[in-house]
Amino acid sequence: MNSGSCLAVNLNSNIDYFGNTVNLSAKIQSTSNAGQIGFTESVANDAEVRKYLQESKLPVEKLDFEMKWAKKTIPVYRVEVK
Repeated sequence: MNSGSCLAVNLNSNIDYFGNTVNLSAKIQSTSNAGQIGFTESVANDAEVRKYLQESKLPVEKLDFEMKWAKKTIPVYRVEVK
């Protein structure tokens, strides 16, 4: 999961999304396996997400995700879901 701005296009009665936010979302899927959710820092910093994670006591694993196209590393988080 990721959050941020994107471009939404309605074409042939379907909506499609484009932009860096969408591209990063697609790429961070590789950090998670079945039964896991991966998300970016923008999602982790959301007050409601933070509250839910604290209340549910789900262990959150912090990973370093290499953005090869930008030549930098960003934090990505992963939780096990049941």
